[in-house]
Amino acid sequence: MNEKSKKIYLPRYRATNIALVSFILMATAFLKNRSLNIFLAMILSICVAGITYFLYYMYLTKTKMGKRYIQKLKENVEKK
Repeated sequence: MNEKSKKIYLPRYRATNIALVSFILMATAFLKNRSLNIFLAMILSICVAGITYFLYYMYLTKTKMGKRYIQKLKENVEKK
């Protein structure tokens, strides 16, 4: 395995994946609303994704459950 695939368990990668999904879902929801223009919808989607990234990253790095989750992921990656 290369070095990039070994580090997929790191909190920044996990939080980025969650924030990207949040961005896509929120952009879709905001764009379906005809009363919002596209720029406002994109700004709101970026804000929601940023907040999601920050909160999930803090969860993974600052709480006991998040640290245990990352440790289990790290062990699973190292086994493979």
